[in-house]
Amino acid sequence: MFSKLLHAAEANGFTRVPGHKHRCVERDRGFITNTVCVDRDRHDRGIVHPKLLLNIRDRFYSPRELVVVLVGFLHEDRVAVLGYAQPREWREKDEDTAVEAFIQHGLPWFDTYSSLEVLVERLERELRDGVVPDPVDEASLRWERFLLRRSAPKKRPRPPINHYYLSLLYDEMGDQARACHHCQEYLLFVSDGQHESTVRRREHAQRQLREMGCAPTA
Repeated sequence: MFSKLLHAAEANGFTRVPGHKHRCVERDRGFITNTVCVDRDRHDRGIVHPKLLLNIRDRFYSPRELVVVLVGFLHEDRVAVLGYAQPREWREKDEDTAVEAFIQHGLPWFDTYSSLEVLVERLERELRDGVVPDPVDEASLRWERFLLRRSAPKKRPRPPINHYYLSLLYDEMGDQARACHHCQEYLLFVSDGQHESTVRRREHAQRQLREMGCAPTA
């Protein structure tokens, strides 16, 4: 099942991930880890979904936990990011095309967003302007128009989870003021609700603020 794609990734510094429920390979770049996973569609076993995951490490978990920041779907001519465009459905017979697309577009995508500065700029832009597709990506624009017709929001969504990602990124970059600001903003987002996952996120944000030495919130 798309073994050639995984072999192409291994030829570029990726290694197998043992015990993962999907077939995955990863490349450890320190604070950032690149992952390629291949899994079959749950409804049509003849369809394959290659996913590119950009992860960062959360040092406030013990041991450090990998947090997925961007999910990319491999297309023939680009990597389409989750929330911006539809995933591409691949068949086994298309594997050679997928390998070529990964080498031409997937590897550069990983290289681009493995830059902390580039990743920060993207996440900040989403908070400022909302989730918008790249203007040159007509396919993504069509997908966004479909989503807008379905949900008809008055404003583009500004993902509050980005505050969490940015708090970790700025912490890694040594910018305590911005790390504290974004962690406090994320804490506001998870301040209400008693669902187990919300409580866990709230406690984690509070612990992160303490360990970063941030000023107490009001």
